[in-house]
Amino acid sequence: MMAALRPYARLAPVAVLGIVSGCQCTPVEQEAPPPASTAEEFAAKIGKPAQAPAGEAGPALAAVPTGKGVPPEKLTPVSGRATLLLGKVDGGCRFEQGGQVMFLAGAARSTDKAGRAVVVLDGVERVMPGTDLGGKQVVESGPTVTDGEYKVEVYRAAGMPEELKGERRWPAELVITSGAGQRRYPSGTWTCKA
Repeated sequence: MMAALRPYARLAPVAVLGIVSGCQCTPVEQEAPPPASTAEEFAAKIGKPAQAPAGEAGPALAAVPTGKGVPPEKLTPVSGRATLLLGKVDGGCRFEQGGQVMFLAGAARSTDKAGRAVVVLDGVERVMPGTDLGGKQVVESGPTVTDGEYKVEVYRAAGMPEELKGERRWPAELVITSGAGQRRYPSGTWTCKA
């Protein structure tokens, strides 16, 4: 019985294709609003939002993040154990905002190593590897780190730093990017051990 059906099984996709391509279909037209109602009343009746006529601007839409993740709502300070999580580094730098350490980074002195950083996003303290080789110099100039879910970048001001108590300090901004968008944390400082 199965052997008798095999030739027909091979013809089934061809038959379906012939039926679909020979279809005399007409597009479904959208229902027009009754003459005595407004677009908003009609939209409410059929459960769809009203659209502005061509050439007219509709109401402004609220911006909604897109993508599979959600940008972190806020950056929170790293814990007291952040230096332990960072591990052994030659020197180190920190992004501070409002007198609190929000991001801690460091690297080995060797230029063939990437740095790493500790940051708290969505209440989770994360250790992230650096994206660029260059050791301590890359970290001091403003590192980029990522754990695949979030990317964190430090943009420090150019020019000579303010020197105090064996540290160098620049004005800086921290930028956090995820699949859903980007958040910027300006008005911070990037401080590194001399």
